Amino acid sequence: METLWTPSELTARLFGRVQTTGVHCGPAAGTGDGSRLEARAEVASGTGPWLRYHAICDVDWDETKAERYDAPWTHALLWVPVPGIVVTRASGVGDLGSIKYYTSKMDRLLMSGRPHRVFHHWREITKIDPEARSHLRKWAQERGSLLSDAHYLVRSKVLAMAVAVAAMALRRTLIAYHDEAKFVAVLDRAIYEQPRVAG
Repeated sequence: METLWTPSELTARLFGRVQTTGVHCGPAAGTGDGSRLEARAEVASGTGPWLRYHAICDVDWDETKAERYDAPWTHALLWVPVPGIVVTRASGVGDLGSIKYYTSKMDRLLMSGRPHRVFHHWREITKIDPEARSHLRKWAQERGSLLSDAHYLVRSKVLAMAVAVAAMALRRTLIAYHDEAKFVAVLDRAIYEQPRVAG
């Protein structure tokens, strides 16, 4: 069974804005891999580019399918939409506990040896504690080439400046966005273009 979504609709599912049902899950013929999502580009007349996604695993973008971290001042969710891409959504205060939770989950994923791209939907983060920021920077320095570009949707200009400073310190591509539509568009393209792992 196939479900037809625009790229933005696919990403919107991640952020809880689109409800979809009837996605068939299970290994696709010939893939031998039940953990991937395959896509091909199509053009729908008069409506622009669409992507027809073949769900071949239990891919569901709602919060119940995310890994979560909850604390009195922080709520965070983590998804892996395709191998090599990690998406988080967080609100509240970025404290040391939440950042350590994130880095521990990332370390588990990085054991594959595959570089990862990261997208942080942190528009509802009000601040990141200094010790949390320091831990994240040190962790990123130690992981080196296993971390590719990172993208941050933030509301605060202070957090955007912190991202720019970290990019210079780490000599990595770290990009802050204030525009959610632009952030979502970059994530859409990243998911579509991400090379799939052979089964």
